[in-house]
Amino acid sequence: ESALAFYQAQLADYAEMLEIGEVDAEPYESDFDARAERAKIYATLSDASHGYSERLAQIYRRYAIDVGDDESWLDALGGLEYLDVEHRRLFMSYSAALRPDGCEEYLERFLAYLIYRHSTEASALEDLCARLSFCLFCERLLAALICSEGAKAKEEIEALSVIISEELEYSEDNTYALMELY
Repeated sequence: ESALAFYQAQLADYAEMLEIGEVDAEPYESDFDARAERAKIYATLSDASHGYSERLAQIYRRYAIDVGDDESWLDALGGLEYLDVEHRRLFMSYSAALRPDGCEEYLERFLAYLIYRHSTEASALEDLCARLSFCLFCERLLAALICSEGAKAKEEIEALSVIISEELEYSEDNTYALMELY
């Protein structure tokens, strides 16, 4: 079974995931269904009839997300709090133009994980778009780091994705600071 087929099966499983356990919070009344939107994003992301870059472009268009300019992202990255100051230097190599060849599977998996983790809590379409913008930025950052660091092996790419997770997505302050750029 190819890695792509395995990943597509995983994406299909996300759409059918059952959540178990008890929820202590009162249900939030809203007409917006973040899980349905997430399923649409996953359907686009897993559509093997298009290349990865075209699937990304479809997501950007559907949700009117602009890549933005590198300077704004670099300014934001420079103003964040870091667990390891060396990671600031690493992140300052960001450029939306840096896209590695042959790493689409890793970038797609990373993006799918980010979308799962961050989009479900969206309370409205605008909130979803801000969260999705953050996820797409993290995917672009990983792509840039793969290029700037010359990462080729799966383990090297995994290490870079862990750094992004530790520094950006596990810090609410950093996550929200980057979401504000949407």
